[in-house]
Amino acid sequence: MGYTVKILPLFRGVKGVRIIHRGPWSDPLLVYRGYMFNYWDIEEALWDHFLADQGENEADYKNLAAVDEQDKRFNQWLQANRETQNYLDDCILGKCYTGYFYK
Repeated sequence: MGYTVKILPLFRGVKGVRIIHRGPWSDPLLVYRGYMFNYWDIEEALWDHFLADQGENEADYKNLAAVDEQDKRFNQWLQANRETQNYLDDCILGKCYTGYFYK
């Protein structure tokens, strides 16, 4: 009845942000500076930041044939700046809402 906790190295290649998968029925968590965040809450917020920064909108990304390229661009954008760490720092300081996190 138990499950295996699997820790993956990094969230989309971003240094200092790790992923914990807790099984097929639980959302994964992101771990940063000892705090845990819901993966999907952070992913969605960062995706919105990415779209705004690129001057694009969600409709620009409906082409399933381009999903790999979109994912690659998103990863590069996250790795090229400190957007992920800055956003998570803001969440820790209470400047954003991500649903929940706990230490």
